[in-house]
Amino acid sequence: MSNASKGQFIGGQWSRFNGQQLTSENPATGEVIWTGEVAAPTTVDEAIDAARQAFAQWRLLEFAGRNAFVDKFVERLKAREEELAQAI
Repeated sequence: MSNASKGQFIGGQWSRFNGQQLTSENPATGEVIWTGEVAAPTTVDEAIDAARQAFAQWRLLEFAGRNAFVDKFVERLKAREEELAQAI
């Protein structure tokens, strides 16, 4: 099951909220493959604020810094390829 069941990932941290629970099931088997929660409007506002703060730092990076970040992200994606494929 994916990390979505942990809540929302905002500002580098998982945060649990008491929103409506959502689940996604495999229609062929009925197996629950994903659970999550609906974000409250205040949660959405927090996520937008965190994204704006992150962008303020990101936009100051020169190409080499951004490229290094993207390369590391790709490396981590490849390391978890099978897990991500199953979650999707």
